[in-house]
Amino acid sequence: MKKYVLLPLLCLLLLFSSCGKKGPSGDEADSIKVYRLLRPEFQSGGELLYPEAYPFPEDGTDPLQCAAYALKSIPSGERLMCVLPENVDILSIRQSGRNALVYLNDSYNNLEGMDKTLVDYAIALTMSSLPEIDCVCLYVGNETAGRIICPDKAVLRNTVHSEEEAEARLYFPRPYYGDIVFEYHSLSLNEDISFERSLMYKLLEGPESGRLVPALPEDTVLLSIYTQDGVCDISLSENFLLSCNENPQMARLWIYSLVNSLSGISGVNSVQILIEGKKSAEAGGIDISAPFEYNEKIVGSAFS
Repeated sequence: MKKYVLLPLLCLLLLFSSCGKKGPSGDEADSIKVYRLLRPEFQSGGELLYPEAYPFPEDGTDPLQCAAYALKSIPSGERLMCVLPENVDILSIRQSGRNALVYLNDSYNNLEGMDKTLVDYAIALTMSSLPEIDCVCLYVGNETAGRIICPDKAVLRNTVHSEEEAEARLYFPRPYYGDIVFEYHSLSLNEDISFERSLMYKLLEGPESGRLVPALPEDTVLLSIYTQDGVCDISLSENFLLSCNENPQMARLWIYSLVNSLSGISGVNSVQILIEGKKSAEAGGIDISAPFEYNEKIVGSAFS
């Protein structure tokens, strides 16, 4: 692998000093959109990340360097938190074509699950707010930490428009490619029905695109769904298990269409699939005895 020379952290701090003096600004026309983590009490309908305007440098400092500094700076809004943990640092950053190559310290490798997803997409969304950047590639040392991340793949986009309506990103299988693809769907909200149940009702209606197939096997019935301590327990009828065993190739796509769709809901960190209210060992050769987390690798491009 081609070796890259990392800028020392001290040099970066000197480069960033001109950015940090100005602090956040509300003028988005001259700003970088820095994505912050919403504090739990302000999260709703799956919206976990929120952009805060940060001024472009006026002294010729590289905007990418300022964006990296801004991600570690203290947010100005009381609703917001820095998404990067205290021990995770961006050591250096540079541009290659329309990609931003971001080099992180070793502590990044300790991130898991939703914490890692939040950091990945906060970096990707922030850097791609710059007009010359489309995607981000993360590195730890000289090793690629993960595949290229483009903001159009971000999962955390469920938004509540009002007490009666929300928009959710739902995933459906694309068997020919062996992946799942998202669509945006509008949800009708009701105070008597949980957000999770409203999302599932819409998911069971099926996709709008003719290139996609239903997220769950035919005749699958939703028996119950609730979230406790970050785990969304969803109980399905036995037909789901039987269909997975009869069609193992589709089992993985059905499971992650369900898991990835529900993972966009605020407070859902993982999904436990139950059959008739009980845990099962496996479905279609896949272990379903433990909760599933959002799976980025199975998500395909909507444009391919």
